[in-house]
Amino acid sequence: MYSIINWYTDKLVHFIFYIYSNLENKKADNLSRLSAVVLSQNFRAHNIPFLGKILIKGSLNFHLFSFLQRY
Repeated sequence: MYSIINWYTDKLVHFIFYIYSNLENKKADNLSRLSAVVLSQNFRAHNIPFLGKILIKGSLNFHLFSFLQRY
């Protein structure tokens, strides 16, 4: 009887970890997609040719930092 309960408990724990890891993977995937969209939008918004690369890099870093602070 004890081994049956042990077996079911083991399967339940594995199932819970499986569900949890899938949820975490989906959150990470959604976050990476969202950050890629945010970065591409910010790059287009701040792409001012006469100010050069400094403004573009600075704005990308600032927006990425402020975006990641929210999560």
